[in-house]
Amino acid sequence: MSLHVAEQSLKTDSGLIKYQLIKSKKRKTVSISILRSGMVKVNAPAQIAAKEIERLVNDKSRWISEKIDFFANTCASLPKREYKSGETFKYMGRDLLLKVICSGEKKVFVEDGQLVATAQSQQYSPTAIKNRIVEFYRAEALNYLSKRCEYYAQQMGLRYKDVSVRLNKNTWGCCYSDGRIRFNLKLLMTPPEIIDYVVIHELCHLVHQNHSSRFWDLVSRHYPEYKAAIEHMDINRALYEL
Repeated sequence: MSLHVAEQSLKTDSGLIKYQLIKSKKRKTVSISILRSGMVKVNAPAQIAAKEIERLVNDKSRWISEKIDFFANTCASLPKREYKSGETFKYMGRDLLLKVICSGEKKVFVEDGQLVATAQSQQYSPTAIKNRIVEFYRAEALNYLSKRCEYYAQQMGLRYKDVSVRLNKNTWGCCYSDGRIRFNLKLLMTPPEIIDYVVIHELCHLVHQNHSSRFWDLVSRHYPEYKAAIEHMDINRALYEL
């Protein structure tokens, strides 16, 4: 895919907004997203006029500013991960307390509302515990998401090639034109109904490789509350971090 990336800034009704403009020949619509780092990304078709993009950014300027402020305040209030006992991790929407125990085995498991991770000594490496936790979520996510994809594909009369998971910083899922579907393993941190939305969203891309009105109509047919799911993910994204 041919992409053109440029850094832009615009004086809007809500103040100066800096954003990264990404143009693609294959893209048909404009989307504006705000990363939890505060970066604003505008994805647009290659042929769209600069004035039209500026108009859209200005129209959304209040929303953009509110999102930037929200992520700044939310992320500032979250403690930095140290991978010590007592820290909270999300799992299927629930809060689990991390419990690090000494054991000769290297494993992570859920037990009695706790996320139990083993360490070989009291002087353990936080990085080793993090890696162990990531691998636990990877295996659990692949198992759960594979089952949900199979279930909804049957319900929707669709066929996909395979399902994979990886740790991704920004996107929750991706559907390729050859039928492969890849998910962010952090999806396992979100509530089951949010996972189902993302699964349906990506399956719908098997039919429409875009975010056109026909795509959203198909999503709505199988997940009528999709707007609430999107809002949940926007508001709570910062909580779903490993």
